[in-house]
Amino acid sequence: ILISEGFATGASLHEATGEMTVIAFDANNLLPAAQKIRKKYRDIDIIVCGDNDLSGVGQKAANEAAAAVGGLVHIPDVPGSDWNDILSGGRHD
Repeated sequence: ILISEGFATGASLHEATGEMTVIAFDANNLLPAAQKIRKKYRDIDIIVCGDNDLSGVGQKAANEAAAAVGGLVHIPDVPGSDWNDILSGGRHD
């Protein structure tokens, strides 16, 4: 199960992978979303697909959420981008 911050990012991830995708709607909701998913799906892989925020907020929240549920983190390499930017060929800062 993939977890993303925003709707567009979640939609792009689902479209690109076909995997179940949960949208947290905010970096601060990644941890509670991951915890709820882990409670419901104890044996499934969870990948928190965080944003590569210039402020570091998205990366920190994604790492904390993944660590709390034994999940993985996937952050775009491009600073200031999210997975929607990468998968749609765009970028924002």
